[in-house]
This record gives sequence, C-alpha cells and structure tokens, in this order.
Amino acid sequence: MKKLVLLIVMINVIVGLLSFDKYAGEIYEIPVGVRNIALGNTGLTDVKGYSPAYWNPALLPELERSTLELMHAKEFDGLFKYDSFSFYYHAQNSIAISLTRISINDIPLTKLENGQLPLSNDNRPYAYKFVDNNDYLLNIALGRKITSRLNMGITPKITYRQLAEESAWAIGADLGFLYKISSDFVLAGKINNVIATHILWENGSYELASPKGELEFRYDLGLWREKLLLEFIMRSDIYLFADSDIGDYDLAFTSLSNHYGLAITPFPNISVLTGYDVDSLTAGIDLKYRDFSLFYAYKNNSKGDLGNSQKISLGYQF
Repeated sequence: MKKLVLLIVMINVIVGLLSFDKYAGEIYEIPVGVRNIALGNTGLTDVKGYSPAYWNPALLPELERSTLELMHAKEFDGLFKYDSFSFYYHAQNSIAISLTRISINDIPLTKLENGQLPLSNDNRPYAYKFVDNNDYLLNIALGRKITSRLNMGITPKITYRQLAEESAWAIGADLGFLYKISSDFVLAGKINNVIATHILWENGSYELASPKGELEFRYDLGLWREKLLLEFIMRSDIYLFADSDIGDYDLAFTSLSNHYGLAITPFPNISVLTGYDVDSLTAGIDLKYRDFSLFYAYKNNSKGDLGNSQKISLGYQF
C-alpha cells in the first residue's frame, strides 16, 4: 500500500513538471492568517497561528487547543474582498480546515456602440454588463507524529472558480513536514500541489497548477531569564522554473522568493510582529484576552499591490 501511494505521488509530480501552467496556481499564493501576514508571510513553523490548514498540516500534532479565526478584508476601494474562516479541532485524530473566498465585483464588460466601425470619438465603448470573479478555496489538513522529532501531514484541497461567465473546479493536495532540530530550532517544509492540482473549466479547457516547494526555519530565543521571547523566522518559496516574474531571485533552474519574520513577546498576552515579504515591509500585533485573540497586520506598498493594505481578524481558543 505504501509503495502504491509513493508511486502515485511520483507520477503526479512528474506529470506536473512536464505539463503545468505557469500561472494556474497563483490563486493559492494569497495567504491566510493575519498573524502570519504580519510576520512577513511566514507560517510553516508557527504553532501560535490559527490557520494550520493553509500553512502546514504537520503543525497539527503540536497544537494543544482547538482554535478558530475569522477575517474580512477589503482592498482597492472595496473592489477586492477577501474573507477567510480557519478552524482546528483538537482531538486524538485532529483535523483543521480553512475556507477562503476571494471576490472581485462589478467588473464591466464593454463593447463598441457600433461593432462594425473602428474605435473613435463617435464610436466609443460602453459597459453593457457587469460580472463578478469569485474563488472559493477549501483546505482540509491531517497531520501525525512520525517520531518524537518528526511530523508529517497532508492537505487535500478543493477549489471552485467563477471568472466572469466561466466556472471551474480544481482538486489537489499539499504535503508538509516539521522537524524539531532542538527545543529552540525548528525546520519545516511543504510541497504545494504534490498531488497535481487539476483545474477543469466547464468550457472544456484544462489547466494544471505546478508544484512549488517551501522551506522555513524558526529559532526561538529567550532573554532576561526567559521573560522576553524572540522568534526569528525565514521562509523560502522554491519554484520549478527560473522566471523573475514569479520568483524574486533567479538561479540556473529555479526561482526563489524569501520571507522573514520577527515576533517579540514581552508579555504572555502581547506579541509585536514584523517582517519582510519579498519586496515590502510588514508589521502587526497579536493581542490575547482570556480565550480571545485579536490579530492586526499592515503591509506597505509593494510591486504586487496598488497601495498599502491592512487586515484584522478575531481568533478564539477552546
């Protein structure tokens, strides 16, 4: 059985290498978890985050309480809406889910007043219809301890896409691991779309999202008799092709994008967060009151954004 599973994974990876569509997986690049966004878009090793189903299924064995997080955000004068719900249920067989909705509303479709004539001052385009783009992403994470130091997990994911008048379904899976090098030093990794994510459009067209690797290190340092905790985090995205439009650094056969995070916890209920996300600075705060948490993230202007962005979410432990 194990050999069969391994064979299926290898076949899917090979197929993805040979026939993937470069930009088909961009929808999966939008992060979940406001704390993690504030930490420079890091989270593979973050046991304090509330969105393990998005970040790393191997985090599940490290979490001690059930959690949920709700976020609603609007950007670009309200044109871009971004809602997410993350839930982790702590039990003997723990499970985590994340459900995300990304929406761009009121997109005008235009045509010329007279389609038989060229564009001119007397033949101008007008909006004859307004459409919406909606993406719904569901991740379901399962993780297990393999040894006292090593965790493994898998995240099947289902996506529904509605772009203007076309729609599509996608299904795939991510594979993650977490390895505790020491009590203060943790390494984690994930292969996105290791079970190749197939995007099937209702008009008969077909896309294949490419696999992508991620590696993250976290080092915890306690100062002043462990009263001040510092968390240093570094994550790298590893793409399967050299392309500056995708990655930040081009190498001979791949592209890399780096993310850095720093969390400072002077008190048990307050963490100050900052980071660097590829080309922009991030900052935020994690406030706790009893079983509730309030997360805030700020990201300054970057190449990929039309302006600064702010996000806030509410978390709950039980």
